[in-house]
Amino acid sequence: MGDHMYPSKVLKDGPKPGRKFSTLDEMILDADGFAGVFPEYKYEIVKRLEGLGHLCAMTRDGANDAPALARANVGIAVEGATDAARGAADIVLTEPGLSTIVHAIRQSRIVFQRMRNYSIYTCAVTIRIVVGFVVMAFAFKFAFPPFMVLVIALLNDGTIMTLSLDRVLPSNQPDHWDLTEIFTYAFGYGICLALSTSVLFAVIFHSSFFEDRFGVDRIKEANKHSGSPNLAFLHMIIYLQVAIISQALIFVTRSHSWFFMERPSAALMGAFLIAQLISSLIAAYGNWGFTDVQGINATWI
Repeated sequence: MGDHMYPSKVLKDGPKPGRKFSTLDEMILDADGFAGVFPEYKYEIVKRLEGLGHLCAMTRDGANDAPALARANVGIAVEGATDAARGAADIVLTEPGLSTIVHAIRQSRIVFQRMRNYSIYTCAVTIRIVVGFVVMAFAFKFAFPPFMVLVIALLNDGTIMTLSLDRVLPSNQPDHWDLTEIFTYAFGYGICLALSTSVLFAVIFHSSFFEDRFGVDRIKEANKHSGSPNLAFLHMIIYLQVAIISQALIFVTRSHSWFFMERPSAALMGAFLIAQLISSLIAAYGNWGFTDVQGINATWI
């Protein structure tokens, strides 16, 4: 704190003629503090600072400080404050000192980052599901079973619930919602994943690449006999691809740089591995005639 201290009477009488300050506002801006102020003076200081376009915060504990606490942009009631001060404040400290404010700001920015990651991920997955299956429906007459979309959604929901416990890096600057950024990232991720599924389907359906390179089932021959792209085991192949990359996308959306540069929480990693295991077991043993899917061999998995 500096040494530009003034007595409280200047707040009532104003600066003396001939001094370097022509108005009380100029004196308040220059002051490092005022001595012996009454509650109404505190309110006046806050009011004038806000009138000059400044954001004003105040910390107090007494009942007579409630008007100034309520007037400030951020009113902070310190530990042991009266009920009136607590009721008027925006932040109530429960421990001595101001270090709790730093902790609160850090935690709030962590929560904000988790919400941002969740928003980008959910929007991206929605776009990839809608765009990907619409493209395949119109381009290849491929009808993906709705029940399998529900299975994908349930596994994804189980994974993203752990985002509330994820390890994230708080920003160094105050956060704000940038919907343009969120939807831009989500649209980019969603379109890329939708295209990857469409390209995979086209390669499987119109070529023998996987049969020749990996010795998997002869899909082209099965298609010739059936005359339709809606084969039960082809449904399962697409399900597995969509499930795997949709769940893996969460590691991309949560990172500000390369996904492998920011270590996820154990809860998120565990949920991802469990979801991958369940998806793989469904792909291997899910012979469900009611939804037209058939288990695939280990080569595809």
